[in-house]
Amino acid sequence: MIIPILNFVSRWVLAGASLYKTLKNKDKGWGLITLGFTLSALDIEEYILEPLGIKVAPELSPISQSVSMFYVGFFFLAGGLLIKLKDITLKHEAILSTIVLLSYIWIFMIATKIITGDSALIFPSIVFSLSTIYLGLIFLNYIVNPKSLEILLPLGLIGLGALNLTYPFTRNIEWFASFAFLTASILRVLSAIGIVKLVFFAPPSPSRRESPTQLKPGACWSDNPKKVLEMLSPMNIIAITRSIPENTPNSWFIYWLTKVEEGEVRENIYAISPTKLEILPDLVKKALKLGYDGVYIDGIEALVIENGFKSVAKFLLHIKDIVLAENKFIILTLDPRALKEEEIKIIEKEFKKLELS
Repeated sequence: MIIPILNFVSRWVLAGASLYKTLKNKDKGWGLITLGFTLSALDIEEYILEPLGIKVAPELSPISQSVSMFYVGFFFLAGGLLIKLKDITLKHEAILSTIVLLSYIWIFMIATKIITGDSALIFPSIVFSLSTIYLGLIFLNYIVNPKSLEILLPLGLIGLGALNLTYPFTRNIEWFASFAFLTASILRVLSAIGIVKLVFFAPPSPSRRESPTQLKPGACWSDNPKKVLEMLSPMNIIAITRSIPENTPNSWFIYWLTKVEEGEVRENIYAISPTKLEILPDLVKKALKLGYDGVYIDGIEALVIENGFKSVAKFLLHIKDIVLAENKFIILTLDPRALKEEEIKIIEKEFKKLELS
């Protein structure tokens, strides 16, 4: 009895943690994922339905199961795309629309008994499984520290999606069905532990000493990193940097952009791939709410090489919006000679040149 209960509880933990993330960040992608997790949680097992006297008619079971898998798969896929891309392109709209159309046709074919038996669940299971695996892969790229419990979320979802691919062919094999239910329950519990860690992860609170700064809230850039570091060293700073400054102040929290390693390097320093910029805005927002004074970003030129200027500009503007909303400051350091003229103009339009004596 304990396994079905854990299965039930873990489903609602996934839905609840995802809802918290949605409301906290007002993120459309997480909102769609929340719908997927909630529908999955409502797909409750027989041990809850039967005591209530509720039973799905056998001839309607393939339709109800198909609808559930199609809906959950659609929300997982759409939500994952929004988290990754922040916007859905015409190409992805076409893919999602095709899945909806094929799903409708498939359910119609089940209802008219063109498709019967276990074969009725093949396509819905493929949609659900591949979407769950895809969402797991998206979250895998969202992890700050691969050595922490956060990694359980993507691994659990990928395992769950892979296991569900066997469902139409093994659901009536009694010994394997029992094994699959146990495994799926364990994978959901692991995913639930992972999402709680992911959603509630935040940098440590900064030093509470007074920051001797005359900087006003705003967005600036400078071509003099040495002077900027000297000015910021006494403050509580979130740094996104390509190179860890020497004698790093204890009041700084650093995201080191590197391909050498990932995860916690030492206290208050986390290594993140420079191609994972999308995970940083949420972490910066959490840090600023904890009391950090502002954000320092360098290595813009290297980020442009890794991601392209359009992606980097979008990232910088996102961080800028977060910083200004929190009434804090952001300072970029860069070498204007390493960027194109039109790129520098975009930077200068959004970030004021900081004059340092």
